This record gives sequence, C-alpha cells and structure tokens, in this order.
Amino acid sequence: MVLYIHDGSFDGFLTCIYDSYYSNIKPNEILDKRYYENQLFYEPYYIDTDTEKSNKVLKSLITQCGNETLYNVYYSFLCDTPPSHTLIYKYIKLAFKLKKDVNLHLHNEIVYSVVSLKDRVLKESHRMKGFLRFTSIDNKLLYSVIEPDNNILPIIAPHFQNRLPKENWIIHDAKRSLVLVYDKEKYFLLEDLKYSFMNIKKDLYTDLWKEYFKSTTIEERLNIKLQKRSMPQRYWKHLHEID
Repeated sequence: MVLYIHDGSFDGFLTCIYDSYYSNIKPNEILDKRYYENQLFYEPYYIDTDTEKSNKVLKSLITQCGNETLYNVYYSFLCDTPPSHTLIYKYIKLAFKLKKDVNLHLHNEIVYSVVSLKDRVLKESHRMKGFLRFTSIDNKLLYSVIEPDNNILPIIAPHFQNRLPKENWIIHDAKRSLVLVYDKEKYFLLEDLKYSFMNIKKDLYTDLWKEYFKSTTIEERLNIKLQKRSMPQRYWKHLHEID
C-alpha cells in the first residue's frame, strides 16, 4: 500500500492531492508526518510542499466544486484525527467527479463524514471564543493558553483581532506548540515554539474575574452536571475561575 506523507501544512496536503493526480504512484492513504510510524505493508512517499501545486488544487476546487466544498476541505483538515486526511482525499476525488453537486450527497458516507469533521471543528472554535481567558503581562501584552482538541487557531484569529484590535496578544496552543500572535495590526502563526510560558503569574484582572464569577454564583442553584455539559471539563484546566 502506498502512503503519502506531508509536513502537516494545508499546502503540504494539497500538494499530495496534486501529486496523486499527476503521479504514476497513487496513494492509498495520506498522512501528516506527526502521525507516521514505520509499518509493514506500507510504502511511504514523502511529498515536499510546493505552493505552486497547492494553489492549482485550490483554484480547481473553487472553480469546479465551489466555495462550500473548499470550506469543507479546509475545516475538516483542521480536525486533529490521523485518518482524516485520507478521508478528505477521497472526498476531493468525489468532488471533482460530482462537481458542485457533491454536497447534495449527504447520504454518501464520505461526504457525511467530512461534513461531520467540519462541524466538529467549527463547534469547538465557537466554544473557545467563550472559554478562552487572557492574562495581562506587565500591562503590555495579553496572553492565553489553550489545549483544544482540534487546530482552531486559524479560525479564531479574526474574532480576537476584531474584539481586541488595540492590544498586543498571544494565544498559545500548548498541545501543538503553536502560537497566534497579534501586534495591533496583523496576526500570524508561529510553529515549533521553544519558549515556555508556564511560569506566567496571574494578574489583578484574573483575581477580579474569579471574584466576579464567585459573586454571581448562586450556591442553591449550582448544577455541576449542566455546567459540565455546557462547558466540558477538558477545557477547565486553563479557566481562571476554576483555579
């Protein structure tokens, strides 16, 4: 079985799609290099990212299959489950066959699965807009750390740019060693973060938020089960009010 391995970027994945069409060696699976382990019965091919190739795939998806299909591909790509890239590859092949009608085929297992991945990512990104907490560092920088299930930093960036346009801020995805940085003008992603933020102390605003949360809580109406459904416990680690 042939396995295409890419660098984990969206451009790298789309390069795999391009090569799958124009190479004589067709992949059975496509995988992010982070998840690759030497396995019997697999013949690995490392695909070098080529932005020219990825842009051609991008344009073809838009013109032949429509924006909705591109959104489904991109958002499901951000779902951090190893088999997802092979699934998206199958979806893209189907999309080039059915063109803009592909998303009318929700009864198709491939289409349904990709849309489900997309919905999972968008749901978590929406949640994180409310769960994310900032700490002020020397009144110069706002910092937040999160550990989401999916790679949602690219999705939530515009929201916080609009919400905090005159602040310098950093959102740190500790699970993936990624940081989203905003400098009052633009935001950008940094990978392979080496610096540790673990020793950052809580600031005055953190204490004020905790006091506010405590003062607005009605002990007699406390419903832990409902709270866990609305605010899943896996996110509590970085919530100031849970400290």
